[in-house]
Amino acid sequence: MKKTRRLQTQGEGPRMLALEPQMNLTHGLTPKRLRNILELADQGDILEQHLLFADMEDRCEHLAAEMGKRKRALLTLDWEILPGRANDARAARIAAAVREQFDAVNGFEDLLMDLADGIGHGFSACEIEWDYRHGLHLPAAFHFRPQSWFQVLREDRNQLRLRNGKPDGEELWPFGWIVHTHRSRSAAALRAVPHGGVGVSDPQLCAGGEYPLCAGPRPAVPAREVPARQP
Repeated sequence: MKKTRRLQTQGEGPRMLALEPQMNLTHGLTPKRLRNILELADQGDILEQHLLFADMEDRCEHLAAEMGKRKRALLTLDWEILPGRANDARAARIAAAVREQFDAVNGFEDLLMDLADGIGHGFSACEIEWDYRHGLHLPAAFHFRPQSWFQVLREDRNQLRLRNGKPDGEELWPFGWIVHTHRSRSAAALRAVPHGGVGVSDPQLCAGGEYPLCAGPRPAVPAREVPARQP
């Protein structure tokens, strides 16, 4: 007998997330607008920040290539499942059974790639679709959910919630998600976002450079005054 557990994103509130139109935040982006987006994220409103980051990767071939290299590097690493502390015959059998289940999971490498999306965004979340077969609960599929589907609690910026139209969102179901938090530095998940540094530090992202993300001509940059060398 096979039973499939309903996904949390199929609920009344969250299911509307898939119907939301994808906003293009890089069109007409200005330094002032970028600053406002990042300031909102600092205050706990991360929606536009992650819409912008996703658009940056779509439009900037160089950024996408660099992120792709980091994600694909994970697939070259060896890994194994080891017995627990007991390290006896029973622990070895359990480890072997768990490894067998991992090997039977469809799309495990895709899961690693999806979770590695947190390298740029600071976090990545995949929803687990469970099957019940032969007396066991086993993952049938892993579904990547865009970072824009989530929000954080204002009183705890490390708590991810699913957006459902309510101020505090919806708590993630236990055993329903795999969430990777990528800490490039010591900070709350929504602040440890490398893409935020890219948008601020690379003037070409908002100045019509080689990989322009903003429409319009490159703004004039005043020449820096260099004091004359004293004899």
